[in-house]
Amino acid sequence: MKMKRSFAHFMGNAAVICGAMACGTVAAAQDATPSIADQNSADVAEIIVSAQRRDERARDVPISLTVQSGADLEAKGVTQLRELETVTPGLSTARNGNNFQPAIRGVTSVDSNPGNDSNISLYIDGVYRPNATANFIDLPDVDRVEVLKGPQGTLFGRNATGGAIRIQTRRPTYDLTGDVVASYGRFDDKMVRGFVSVPIADQVAALSLSGLYQKSDGYLRDAITGARFGGVDAKLVRAKLLLEPTDTLTLLISGEYSDRKDDNAGSQPLNGNTAGRGLPGVEIPATPYAIANNRLTGTQQDLGGIHNKSAIVSAEAGLDLGFATLTSLTSYSHYNLYSQSEADFTNAPVSIFYTTSFQRTFNQELNLSSNGGGPLKWVAGLFYYDDSARYDPLAVISPTSATNIYGKQDTKAYAAFGEVTYTLAPRLTMIAGLRYSHEKRTLYGTFNTGTFPELADRSFDSFTPRISARYEVTNDTNVYATYSKGFKSGGFTVSSLATAGFAPEKLDAYEVGIKSAPSRSFSVNAAGYYYKYSNQQVQAAVTLPNGAIVGQTINAASSNIYGIELDAVARPSRELTISGTFSWLHARFDDFRNAIVQQPRRVGGVIANNGNVQTVINASGNPLIRSPDFTVSATVDYVKPIGTDEVGVSATVYMSDKFSYTFDNRVRQPSYQTVNARAFWRSANGLELAVWGKNLTDTLYYQGASVLPGGDGIFFAPPRTYGVEARFHF
Repeated sequence: MKMKRSFAHFMGNAAVICGAMACGTVAAAQDATPSIADQNSADVAEIIVSAQRRDERARDVPISLTVQSGADLEAKGVTQLRELETVTPGLSTARNGNNFQPAIRGVTSVDSNPGNDSNISLYIDGVYRPNATANFIDLPDVDRVEVLKGPQGTLFGRNATGGAIRIQTRRPTYDLTGDVVASYGRFDDKMVRGFVSVPIADQVAALSLSGLYQKSDGYLRDAITGARFGGVDAKLVRAKLLLEPTDTLTLLISGEYSDRKDDNAGSQPLNGNTAGRGLPGVEIPATPYAIANNRLTGTQQDLGGIHNKSAIVSAEAGLDLGFATLTSLTSYSHYNLYSQSEADFTNAPVSIFYTTSFQRTFNQELNLSSNGGGPLKWVAGLFYYDDSARYDPLAVISPTSATNIYGKQDTKAYAAFGEVTYTLAPRLTMIAGLRYSHEKRTLYGTFNTGTFPELADRSFDSFTPRISARYEVTNDTNVYATYSKGFKSGGFTVSSLATAGFAPEKLDAYEVGIKSAPSRSFSVNAAGYYYKYSNQQVQAAVTLPNGAIVGQTINAASSNIYGIELDAVARPSRELTISGTFSWLHARFDDFRNAIVQQPRRVGGVIANNGNVQTVINASGNPLIRSPDFTVSATVDYVKPIGTDEVGVSATVYMSDKFSYTFDNRVRQPSYQTVNARAFWRSANGLELAVWGKNLTDTLYYQGASVLPGGDGIFFAPPRTYGVEARFHF
């Protein structure tokens, strides 16, 4: 059936997936419990990816990318998006309250205002997910994760200045198959997840259903009552219907609903710096994992500290036209967020933010991709994006005032793109692509009235090219050079309702690399890159006319970024796989002479530790935030067949150099290391029992920071956790 072969990569049916950027454990597509020992050799498996919207070997793609199967991620202790950094060179993940804010090679964003997207794009099953507050995503059915590094402005273009994270979940199959997993861990962490695929009509229709339920007490402690604080209460369900009525037509209809309460984003003042100091009845937490928040009451208490709800439907259709495949992807998403956060990081009534926000997003994309062999391959596409996001309201409450910000930002975006790949000579291939993007942003809102009158609008246009050359030195080794341009549109800061807005940021990226498998049991990849980052969008604090202090995005910097990344994998035997990654990153502000920062208030020249004052400094030469100079990881997997059963163990060590959360390099994460491990027994009939541990060294480190006039807040990453798991695969 020709159609099913040519359309497979759009459905996520890559034949071989494996670990850290080069390759790791082999996992047959759709199989959640791959068996390393079942392979007949110690060969490093070939990676097939769709980073250029067609199935091809990873070493033939002239960009840096990291690919992990769901099974590989689980074996390495990676069960959340935040943990991807431990197996992905150049990636740093952070949590700022209820916002997922990744950085790739120093490119990141801290703006969480409605409608202002991250410059690291996130896709799930091809659907663009713009909402940073809803991207702590539960993934019970991961097939693979691809991290694409550098600007993706041609093919995966919307606001992908620094790169893209593409998650593919499992699709329905024509065989009855499934998994049920139950686990129990420290802090009374209970989780059940599962996936089942049911054939409806052979080679015509199939249905899959996946779901997750998690409930935990949380690892934080209330400094006032001594009780456990935070925890997770999460539910997710996803359904997919696959229809293939003819040999040339494929339809995939998907629906997802998620309801997640996650209060593990509680923060404490770093070194006790808080505006609540000295106020009556204020508790200033001083021990790790202790927090003191204002007590939730009424409706906010019912909603929980951070409560996200989302509903997403999508339809993907592929039609084989013979010479090319036409693909249509349509999606509609709706997000709700309710949260409370402290501007002083204590129980003082200095300033409290209550957030109620909503976002609805419509995406439509059409792609036409060439079929067949020959020296010429091409892809062309059209993209439409319609988004409306609002605070309804953002309430800023202090002892003397209460401000309700009703703000909305609407976005309409259009794009046309194309890319041509041509083999000039038997070993030399050239790639050229171009994307034209147009966006219109409109700001609406008022303070306190509950209405949304139009205030301002701005439009932005950009051409983002990509040019690559790949030379096949041998059948197993490629070298490449790539130039690409990234663009992230401008917009408005909804929290301040400032009508001037901010301008687009742009990034010129140059990269050279080598991808090689010099033997059947070893592969290695290396890349060097240089970025010129201009008109950078950064955050500053502004005071509203009524005295409320909120964040605002401004254009204030240019940067030079360069570095080297390396990854390798070796299989010295059928049972043993060893992989590792290394990243050296030099990310510095080139010109940032008017950087707005928060620095501790002083009394008589002595730091008072009672909050911050806004200061303007020259940050030129300082490091970009969330950009460690060095990161290293190493993973060892060992699986031993015992009769028809298997036993195995996997351990991952991750080390990060120090890095900064502020432009003045004042609030920093010291260097740290973590160790994750998992051991299992797996029977031939599909039963698996496992024990696992994360952060086994009990390292104290941060998952994020928030520096405000009210103080310096830090969000602790989880301490040592461990648990047991049972799985049944059929």
